[in-house]
Amino acid sequence: MNSIFDTPRKLIYRASTIGLGGLFSLMCQVRLFGREHLPKRGAVLLACNHQSFLDPPLIGAMTGRPLHYMARDSLFRVPGLSALIRIHNAFPVKQSTTDFASFKTSLRILKSNGALLLFPEGTRSQDGRIGECQPGIIHLMRRANVPVLPVAVEGAFDAWPRSALLPKPARLWIQFGRLIGPTSFEGQNPSEAATHLTQHLRQLHNQLLMRAGKPPIGYDPG
Repeated sequence: MNSIFDTPRKLIYRASTIGLGGLFSLMCQVRLFGREHLPKRGAVLLACNHQSFLDPPLIGAMTGRPLHYMARDSLFRVPGLSALIRIHNAFPVKQSTTDFASFKTSLRILKSNGALLLFPEGTRSQDGRIGECQPGIIHLMRRANVPVLPVAVEGAFDAWPRSALLPKPARLWIQFGRLIGPTSFEGQNPSEAATHLTQHLRQLHNQLLMRAGKPPIGYDPG
C-alpha cells in the first residue's frame, strides 16, 4: 500500500502541511490547545467533530505528525482533487453502506503505527453542533486495539458552512483531549460506547467554546 513513508510523497506532504499551517495561522488566527496529548509516534485514532470541508487539512496541518484519513469515494472521481487528496493520505470510503475495504485499509494503517483521522459523526454538521457518533469507530478501536484521541474544532462552520460554495476567513480553534484507551468502554456494546464518545466530544467542544469566548451548547441529555 502506498503510504506517507514513500519518500517523494512524504516530502510533498510535509511541504504542503507546512504551507497550509502557515496559511491557516495567517488567515484564520488558529489557536491550538492540548497538542501534547497527541502521541508523537505509535498507532492512534483521532476522533474529530466535523464542521466543514476545512477540518481535514486544518487538523492535518496542525498535528505535527503525518495523518491518514477517509474521504467519500465520489471525491476521488473529481479530476485534480483526487490526486491532491491522495497525496495527503486520503483513501476512499463508500457512504450509506458497510465498506469492508476502507475498514481493512484503516486496520493496515493502524497496524503500521499510523495516525488515522476520523469524523465519527459521518457527515458535516448542519449547524456547527456535534451529532451522534456512529459505532464504526468503536469497532475499529477494538479490532486494532488502539487508543482514541478526541479532537474538537470550532470556527470551521463559520468559515465554511454546508450552505456556502467557498470558504471565508474566520478565527479557528482546535483542542486535543486526553487519550481514551481501547478498553475504556469495556462492557458496553458499540452503540453505547459511541454514545459515550459523543459525550466526550461534546464536553471537549464546550470547553473549547468557552476558551473562544462563546457560550457552551446545551445538548439534550436524552
